Amino acid sequence: MSGQLIIGQLSDRGKVREINEDNLCVLTPPSVAGGIDALLAVMDGIGGHQAGEVASRFVAEQLKKLFSPDKFREWVMYSPDNPDYYLFALKEAIERLSDELNQKASSNAQLFRMGTTATIALFAQGQVHLGHVGDSRAYLFHAGALQQLTKDHSWVMEQVELGVLTAAQAAVDPRRNQITRALGLANTVKVDLRRELFGANDAVLLCSDGLSTLVSNAEIVEHLQTISDPQRVCEKLVELANTRGGNDNITVILARSARDAAMDETQRLDVAKDEATQIVGAKVDASDDTPVLSRHGLTQVMTQMVGKSKKKKK
Repeated sequence: MSGQLIIGQLSDRGKVREINEDNLCVLTPPSVAGGIDALLAVMDGIGGHQAGEVASRFVAEQLKKLFSPDKFREWVMYSPDNPDYYLFALKEAIERLSDELNQKASSNAQLFRMGTTATIALFAQGQVHLGHVGDSRAYLFHAGALQQLTKDHSWVMEQVELGVLTAAQAAVDPRRNQITRALGLANTVKVDLRRELFGANDAVLLCSDGLSTLVSNAEIVEHLQTISDPQRVCEKLVELANTRGGNDNITVILARSARDAAMDETQRLDVAKDEATQIVGAKVDASDDTPVLSRHGLTQVMTQMVGKSKKKKK
């Protein structure tokens, strides 16, 4: 438990892959900088010769260093009074780590074209701040509704948006694993940023595509409504994905407010029966810097904050 959060986590090789190229990072006080309640991240590595595992592990390890109490103030140049303080920090961190992956790959032929997705959730000041690149996902569970907070940066998602493929066709298309953005695969990386209020009865779930391609939103909701312990939810979701073939690595992190997790199983089952569940698929236009109203009227999607951030330190 971290403050008002209870966190579960699990990363599994699955049933087909020889190695686990997923990695996760969970930071809570006192291992994270002051003012941050928790930092959670899921990375899904890309590249042959185990380069994907190297990339995802590198990002997980570096996040621990960058957001540690003694290092955070050294590289974050923005004022804590800035309302976008944590979003700027996530953007800066992801860009730095992408650059460092490029440098590592250029010096080692076996790491050529290595990269990783990164979906990071930072909890602070009653909000969850998100930085996202790739096709790992972040969901918000609020009042019986599951909302996808991230947009898949994938070829099939582009085709869905163009009207070339339906969502059902994209789900079974053999090219569904082709991603269009990742850390380390290009000289620059475009980062999707977003923040949401995080209330007393809310939960945030991060996962790699090894879960989201095999487990439906409705099934995630069912587990969240009927199981209070975040660790058990993670274990059951991974188990479900494995029973359906486990054809990819599977990683999931669930952060639940302590108040919500304290609800006993009988109460939770009663709520599940009475509550009309709504599944909301968030559609985020990563090219649009305009604030987007959400259930709280506060969600903001920011990407290329040109001119708003200071020049990075060399």
